[in-house]
Amino acid sequence: MPSPAGLQERRIRGLARNLPLLSAFRALQMALLPVAIVPLFWRDELDFGMVEIFGLQALFGFFTACLEFPAGYLADRIGYRRALAIGTFSSIIGWLVLGSANGFAMAAWG
Repeated sequence: MPSPAGLQERRIRGLARNLPLLSAFRALQMALLPVAIVPLFWRDELDFGMVEIFGLQALFGFFTACLEFPAGYLADRIGYRRALAIGTFSSIIGWLVLGSANGFAMAAWG
């Protein structure tokens, strides 16, 4: 069994490695690079007007804000790595649905 000092040292090394990784992950996640491109797709390919585009962006912001607290609770219950994996997988699925949308209802669902 490792000594308490050895366990503490391993935790510190893990923290030093994970903090930059989590920061980079969050920065990429919050950059929301497709958000600048998707409205152009909606306008040009799906013939959405500004009302539909702003409505979809409002829905996106609303659900992002509403799901922040449950995500933290879920991370406390099942672990941060599992919660990050579930969130990343869900995000990928959402962007795939959004990219293949052919109407307002499909874009709102994605």
